Amino acid sequence: MSVLLVIYNYPTGYPSADIINKIRSYQNRQLGRDSYAVETDESPQSFYECIEPYLSDEDTVYIVQMTYPIAGKFQTNISEWLNVSIK
Repeated sequence: MSVLLVIYNYPTGYPSADIINKIRSYQNRQLGRDSYAVETDESPQSFYECIEPYLSDEDTVYIVQMTYPIAGKFQTNISEWLNVSIK
């Protein structure tokens, strides 16, 4: 499995429940208001194609596969999960 970094920005209001439910259907960690680490076998393109029908014209999304080395400061449980999950 790999880990995808999903950055999903919505301009106002609430995020699409369909997109959030798709993200939550995988092992994941929310890294910030608009960013998630998602453990999956899917490629960034394949994951994007699953959520693309739910994006509004104002939404933006960027998906990239996370690889070592990584750096950052997160809660301990998130850092530990990333260190185990990123292969």
